[in-house]
Amino acid sequence: MRRYARNDIDELMSTGARRSTLTDAFVPYLRKRWGKGCVNAAVLHTEFKARGFRGNVKTVRRHLQHWRVTGAPTESRPVITPRKVTGWIMHRPDELTDDERDQLHQIANRSDEIATTHQLAASFTLLLRQRRGTTSKPGPSKPKPATSGRSAHSPQPCAATGMRWSQG
Repeated sequence: MRRYARNDIDELMSTGARRSTLTDAFVPYLRKRWGKGCVNAAVLHTEFKARGFRGNVKTVRRHLQHWRVTGAPTESRPVITPRKVTGWIMHRPDELTDDERDQLHQIANRSDEIATTHQLAASFTLLLRQRRGTTSKPGPSKPKPATSGRSAHSPQPCAATGMRWSQG
């Protein structure tokens, strides 16, 4: 999927999802406390521990280290991975949420290759699910195999094995 993506689509599609950390569940609370001016990792660790945090002070300090340089993130953007886009393409349109459908259309509008892939996949899945072939005229029939004068279903004794039906 990434091979066909254009540069302007890179903002919508990321190379992969970030691994979860111990502090992920506490980020909304951490953002709130950071906004109120609490930047001390030891104090925040004590508050986290009261809320069920299992990590140590160093974990909280490492998480805050990036924020001290760049500032606290305002809101995390949902990560759209190639796997998610592929899943959206392969699902029935009525099974997608409105948000997923809109994001898929945005991505398809920015890349002709993804739009073509979406269209072909939708046609193929429709063909498989409804088991409808094309309505074109049938082609020439296959030639019948030569049976050397015998019926294809007639018993042919095998002298070497004494079996009634040939295994070959």
